[in-house]
Amino acid sequence: MIGGVDKTGGGKVEKWQVTFNLTPENAILIVKNLKGQIMQPIQNNIYELETGVYTYTASAEGYPNIENKRIEIYKDDEIDVNFQNEFSFSTATDTQLERMLNAHYNGELNISDYWHVGDTRKIHINEIIGKRSSEKYVEQDITIVIIGFDHDDLVTKAGERTKAAVTVQFRECFGCDGDSANGDGTYEFGPYYDTSPNYYDKATNYKDNPRRAWFNETVLNAMPEIFIKLIKTVRKKNLKNHDREIANATVSNSSDDKIFLLSVPEVTNENTVGSYLYGNPIGNYEGSLYEYYKTSKNRIKYYNNNGEKGNTTNWWLRSPSTEFTLYQNYYNNYYFMSVTSAGKFIDIHGSEGICPAFCV
Repeated sequence: MIGGVDKTGGGKVEKWQVTFNLTPENAILIVKNLKGQIMQPIQNNIYELETGVYTYTASAEGYPNIENKRIEIYKDDEIDVNFQNEFSFSTATDTQLERMLNAHYNGELNISDYWHVGDTRKIHINEIIGKRSSEKYVEQDITIVIIGFDHDDLVTKAGERTKAAVTVQFRECFGCDGDSANGDGTYEFGPYYDTSPNYYDKATNYKDNPRRAWFNETVLNAMPEIFIKLIKTVRKKNLKNHDREIANATVSNSSDDKIFLLSVPEVTNENTVGSYLYGNPIGNYEGSLYEYYKTSKNRIKYYNNNGEKGNTTNWWLRSPSTEFTLYQNYYNNYYFMSVTSAGKFIDIHGSEGICPAFCV
């Protein structure tokens, strides 16, 4: 064997040369056998080990420890111990995700030093039953993307932190059963299917809309267990009504949410949206722009194809329609804003995709 210590005769034991490649290089490594005995290197991070199972623990400044990771030795080998990979948003185990977030909230590190806006992770969501009889979202893999750090207000402080560490959004609109709902991964939003207590009143809004409860209960419970555990409750700003008159533009209310839709000013800093001058004074009353959406092409969304991008689609926001008078007169209902497949904004009702967000 290459570089090994072959001692198969005369009662001697075969050993293998194992090299640990550490990133960062000044990380501290401890290797143990299953009896708990510490193995000593023959030189820098190079060990001669018998065939068998071992564990290693590693520590590096600025990272949580890698603890008791099992390895099986049966040949000469090189083992990468890379803290950047171990604790990246994309590749970390569920346990490592939790440890990184706990370290952030405990003040031991800033998560934005290790994760980045635009980082993705693939998760699995269970089947979701919709709010009408024909609406069902199939069990599927889906990609989530980091859209901001320290952006959303926590309802309850975590340690000394008042802001949620990370805001994450479904990168694609999750897929719908082809035989139900609209058959293309979209659903109808607003009082047309979801009658609000204020059905005939301008106060019809996202906070009161039954879809919001559906996000925070049914959709939340379809998430992976680790995210159900990690998701924080944040306070989201919502316009109280559909009246875009400047005299009423400051009327706002808030909702405490775990799963939520984004608003117009959270995905654009453009003042003009449709026929309404959106940026002033209304923008500040529905939150502020996420870092991810400073790149306008990120507004273009796709149907989910089991974790990959399918065809482009419109997607719903929580902002009320700007043209409430027209649609109230015609439909006796109120509707919400959405983003088109070209990344533009429209304020009509209809079938759109859904890309909810949440904070951890």
